[in-house]
Amino acid sequence: GLRPHGLALHEGQSRETSPITDGAIFGALLVIVGGVLVPTTLVLGLALSAIGAIGAIGAIGALGSAVSPARLSRPFGARGSARSGDKVFGAHGAFNATGMTVLTLLFVIAAVLADRAHGGLRAPTGPVDHVRATVRSDPRPAMGGDTVELSFAGHRWKATVPTKLGGRDWQLGDVIVVSGSTATFPARSAYLDSRHLAGRFRLRTLSARRAAAMPYRWAAAVRRALLRSARGFDDTERTLFAGFVLGDVRSARVELTDDFRASGLSHLVVVSGQNLAFLLAGVQPAIRRIGARWRWSALVLRLLVIVGFAFVARFEPSVLRAAVMATILVVSKAIGRPQQLARVLCLAVCLLLLVDPLLIRSVGFGLSVGAVGGIAVLTAPLRQRLDRFGLLATPLSVTLAAQIGTAPLLLLIFDGVPVVSVIANLAALPLAAPIMGWGVVAGLPAGMLGARVSGLVHVPTRLLLDAIALLARWSAGLPLGSIRRRDVVVLTVGTLAALSWSTLVSPRPSSGVRQLSPWIFVLALGLPTMATGIGVIRSEPLATKGTFGRSVEWFGADRVGPSVRVDVVVLRHGASAAQTLLELRRQRVGAVGLVVVVSGGRPQAEILRALVHRADVGMVLSAPGIGSPPAVRWRQAREGLVVRSGRTLVEVGAVHDRRLEISMSTIGP
Repeated sequence: GLRPHGLALHEGQSRETSPITDGAIFGALLVIVGGVLVPTTLVLGLALSAIGAIGAIGAIGALGSAVSPARLSRPFGARGSARSGDKVFGAHGAFNATGMTVLTLLFVIAAVLADRAHGGLRAPTGPVDHVRATVRSDPRPAMGGDTVELSFAGHRWKATVPTKLGGRDWQLGDVIVVSGSTATFPARSAYLDSRHLAGRFRLRTLSARRAAAMPYRWAAAVRRALLRSARGFDDTERTLFAGFVLGDVRSARVELTDDFRASGLSHLVVVSGQNLAFLLAGVQPAIRRIGARWRWSALVLRLLVIVGFAFVARFEPSVLRAAVMATILVVSKAIGRPQQLARVLCLAVCLLLLVDPLLIRSVGFGLSVGAVGGIAVLTAPLRQRLDRFGLLATPLSVTLAAQIGTAPLLLLIFDGVPVVSVIANLAALPLAAPIMGWGVVAGLPAGMLGARVSGLVHVPTRLLLDAIALLARWSAGLPLGSIRRRDVVVLTVGTLAALSWSTLVSPRPSSGVRQLSPWIFVLALGLPTMATGIGVIRSEPLATKGTFGRSVEWFGADRVGPSVRVDVVVLRHGASAAQTLLELRRQRVGAVGLVVVVSGGRPQAEILRALVHRADVGMVLSAPGIGSPPAVRWRQAREGLVVRSGRTLVEVGAVHDRRLEISMSTIGP
């Protein structure tokens, strides 16, 4: 429905799939995932492998079409092959020595490859002199220079490049000769593992530089042309355009990133399968014309487009997933054996995890797989249930399926799924699709024809980007909260209670559950906002002090209507803007009476700008030389100054150069 015709597989095109084959593929996927997890999480890895083996050999095949991914992706009521499910226990089924041998080999291979990949994260440290290194990422601006990923001596390092060495001009694939020193990270993280980063590299000297190979230079030229077409955009429009067409959000301000994260729209600025689908749809007329003369030329052209897309999009985890899936789809279609989307996803994930086991640590890869899996398995059943919504049935079912597919990972890692995300995604759908399609089709030639042409071409693009930025900010500001783990527990308990009640009371339990389940679902969605609704009736004092992440303290909080008002927020050295905004959202802070900046610097200025963006700030108090956003009242601190905000008094002690000493006290209610 939503996938462009160049990549879509309609239900009528795909052949009847074998439940045993689907079960075996899905079980093999679990076995491979378990093997990959064994070096880090032995118990979970062995458990997943055992479940996968049982499913591949017996359970999934025995259940047949009832639980296979292909069966679940068809509309309810469609019948599969009953005979094929019975073969699982026969001589020709998967329950034999061959199946056991294959699954065991897959598990061993996955575990060995994963152990080898983790071994690559352990590397010797110390001085490095005149070593040849390859640039593995685009440079990112940082304090005093740039950060870039380099690979040398069989390992990958996060390098800090001083500004004088011109690291900002480097591009992916360049070969350089450098000297410096390596060191380990203070602590490992999933992100560092997924990027294969063994440690840090502090670069001192650059001896030589050689340009990247031709495919990398071609991809860089395409990226430059696309970004050149956006030269007349403002900062927000330019950042969003780069995110929509290239997945490049390096220049995004922290408040813009938080808006998209809070509204559940972050996936729009991550290049993945939808971008590739639009690109393949764009070349579809040429493919049809060429394919009429030579059958295999159309396949070759599609594969070239997929490879070129991967180079331009920098081989990010979600890009790899999309590229491998697209390759399987176009090849299977070319040979006359089109496959169901769920099976293609399982095959793609199996291949990718065997090639790069550390992808299992990538949050972006997990969310991408979860979203596509939800769409493949749940879209058709949901669309059938939502037919009453007419034209909205398809986009609503796709949105809900993707949200359900990513919810487990979001709850596990971030402990929250924004309630507003379904509404925001539905509203963003007609805005995002034209940006992705028109941005590439028109942006590439516009970037080559000059500023005047690109300005005219991108008039609709800018309007759409402004609209989606406004939508993200509006959605993020709604006090609806997020579905947390505790809400899922309540939903589970409520569902079990409804099942028990309907079993005891209703003569037809299944009918009773069907009638109650929508109300239980609505109740679960409403749990995050129920406390807010109570707060609308009255104002009430909350805790007297707390923190918003590291080095950001707050004093005096009162619930006013649906949000919280904080008397004083104190910004100290080492504070994080992203963590501060996250905590503001979680605690529904809508107003801040006074912001005290006790030390200056770029991080404090960034947090101050983010605070003004997210909340209504009454006044800023800071040391001399520390500015304030123009839209906020600002007061310069002096020794002995006392300022009251709500129930909190702030007294300024010593005033140093760009630093304050303050004391806090609370007065009566």
